[in-house]
Amino acid sequence: MWVDIKQLPSYDTANPAVYPARDAWVTRVATMMPGVTAGGALSPTIQIGPAPGEVRVQVQWQQPGEPQTRQMVILNRIHEGDGV
Repeated sequence: MWVDIKQLPSYDTANPAVYPARDAWVTRVATMMPGVTAGGALSPTIQIGPAPGEVRVQVQWQQPGEPQTRQMVILNRIHEGDGV
């Protein structure tokens, strides 16, 4: 996202449009997490906003044999001129 900042809104997983960079990331992460499938209830999500440049990434998983879901949420802000 840092190097593709002009397309930041396209990374939002609530956006139904196909966006290959986002979709490949979601699929790759989903296949590595236990109890997760891409497009399923525990599929990773990316939310853009509400503040300008705000990015919230949520990764969930369910360990084998455990009833509870675990999650990690990362909040970051990406702005023009950052990183590149």
